[in-house]
Amino acid sequence: MQDRANGIDIHYEISGRDDAPPLLCLHSLATDGRIWDRQIATLDDRFRVIRPDFRGHGSTQATAPPYSIGMLVEDTVVLLDVLGIERVSVMGVSLGAIVAIGMALDAAERVDRIVIADCRADAPDAYVAMWDTSIATVLAHGLAPVIESSVARWFSPAFRDAQPELVDEVRRRALRTPVDGFIGGARAVQGLGYLPRLGEIAVPALFLVGGADPAAPPAVMRHMSEQVTGSLFVELDGIGHLTPYEASDGFTDAVLAFLQADVRSS
Repeated sequence: MQDRANGIDIHYEISGRDDAPPLLCLHSLATDGRIWDRQIATLDDRFRVIRPDFRGHGSTQATAPPYSIGMLVEDTVVLLDVLGIERVSVMGVSLGAIVAIGMALDAAERVDRIVIADCRADAPDAYVAMWDTSIATVLAHGLAPVIESSVARWFSPAFRDAQPELVDEVRRRALRTPVDGFIGGARAVQGLGYLPRLGEIAVPALFLVGGADPAAPPAVMRHMSEQVTGSLFVELDGIGHLTPYEASDGFTDAVLAFLQADVRSS
């Protein structure tokens, strides 16, 4: 499906039960809404699931970079307006988790609870420099070398060896990302500054991380979780950066336990 929202054509999928609580699922940089394919059958039994593609990703319109996290938050909230959805639970991985944090901070009245998987909330100098290098590589050589190095972070060596077809599927979809979308998303995360504000989050929150994630290490995410009163923290041993894909069962079990728990939402 596709709708005009915030000045661009945003592609999204809606599935599950019309009478169920809405769950907004947000993907990572250089992927799209299909990153949740391994959860969708289970989620559809319990939720009305909305899976948009971010600006410049999947089938959503690309605009010229740079983008900002605030822009991606605004795109997402305006899409909810178009769809007539007032409040949602939000689940994000990597870039999607950062946008989920932004929604919980700056559009809190729209959010019931959040699942934050595999991200950071700040942009130290080394992180900014890494993205500068990636952008320069894309401009000089295209997406292929950057996506190949990303795959090494996204999945543990054991998963890459055991599931080469699944890894290849994610790689192929990543290579279809528009260059403007990749660079826009990379510039957005370079501007991260949410860490000092995490204590403002007032909705129930689950922080979930792969134990072998080099991009958002467990210590980084544990520290983030400690800033949010009452939040939960789950580490999935031996798993790389894209936990919903690599650890689909463990990830889904943890998420369902949290989303269906009888806790008070703000």
